[in-house]
Amino acid sequence: MLALDRNCSREDVCIAYRKLSLSWHPSKNPQNILDSIHVFHELAEAYEVLSNPQLRTCFDKFGEFGLKKGIQVSNEEFEGGYSYAGNAYEIFEKFFGTQDPFSEDYKEDIEKVYSRVLSAVEVEPAELPEDLVVTLQCTLSELYNGCSKTVTYKRKVLLRDSKTLTEEETSKLVEIKQGYNSKTKLVFEGEGHESPYHPTSNLVVGITELADEQFRREGNNLVFRAELVLLDAVFSEPVKVTTLDKRVLTVSLDEVIGPNHKVVLEGEGMPSEGGRGNLVVEFSIKFPKYVPQKDLLKSILI
Repeated sequence: MLALDRNCSREDVCIAYRKLSLSWHPSKNPQNILDSIHVFHELAEAYEVLSNPQLRTCFDKFGEFGLKKGIQVSNEEFEGGYSYAGNAYEIFEKFFGTQDPFSEDYKEDIEKVYSRVLSAVEVEPAELPEDLVVTLQCTLSELYNGCSKTVTYKRKVLLRDSKTLTEEETSKLVEIKQGYNSKTKLVFEGEGHESPYHPTSNLVVGITELADEQFRREGNNLVFRAELVLLDAVFSEPVKVTTLDKRVLTVSLDEVIGPNHKVVLEGEGMPSEGGRGNLVVEFSIKFPKYVPQKDLLKSILI
């Protein structure tokens, strides 16, 4: 009715109402009184809704039907909702400070009018709703291979009156791409906490990496600790490593293996945007508790 677009500001609403309500005031249209009264009331109703942050939020979200019907409590019953009181002259007087549409006061600067009107309107709180931060636990295998996981969390949402907040439990399916780590933050815009005055905050999903029994992660490298008995270490027996994607790699050894020996398999580590890291095989030597025929063994090792 005020001929405004969806993104109009409060000042736009005030300017439009000021111009149109003066033009359509019944006292200025005695020869077209019925039409002017009808339009005058529609302008007042539109101004009342669009100048009130809570009513406007509800109107933007649910439309005129949702604004006026309120909360549905059964198939045929609704509670709450906005109802225009038919107080167009009262709204006009509150806006202009007088009921007289011919007053010289209307020549005052529009900024003064706007300032006076805003002083009577509830001021929006300055605080924006905080981002909703949740944590998703992932195994090293899930981060290596990629997967989809469901995260469940609680968020603040508005009731149909668009001013009362309640808490609801919800869930979201999250795609875990190969190579994600504990520093990864997945941001889903407008899926966090709702607010009566501000846009919905963001949902931020962080990753918690669970410890693995066989591998540890060092950046984009994976470290596997292979335990060898002394005899296998001495005879350089090949070592088999089952990767996180269930492949079996055979690590060939061409020298006697000591406790600090390492073998690096290039490109077998964690995936990343820059390519895969390396797989580092460390060795742990298991020594026997008792050595028979010590003299014979000593003659071999010397």
